[in-house]
Amino acid sequence: MQAEGENSSSSRVSKATKLFAVALVGSALLVASVLQLEE
Repeated sequence: MQAEGENSSSSRVSKATKLFAVALVGSALLVASVLQLEE
């Protein structure tokens, strides 16, 4: 782990990437549950 505050833009990008990953996983789980219900 790099020291925080070393590069604010880098930390901002990593936060956005984490949020995007969480949203992607959440939507994938939602789609999977919907497909299972339809079967």
